[in-house]
Amino acid sequence: MKIQNVLVTGGGGFLGKAIVKKLVEKKLAVTSFSRNF
Repeated sequence: MKIQNVLVTGGGGFLGKAIVKKLVEKKLAVTSFSRNF
C-alpha cells in the first residue's frame, strides 16, 4: 500500500486540529502548517 501524504494549511485552528486528528487516525502522513504553532 502506498503511503498517502497530506498537507493541511491552518492546522492549528479549530477546524484544522479536528481535520489533522481524523487524518492521523486514518494512518495518513500529515504535514500541518499554521501561524498559531
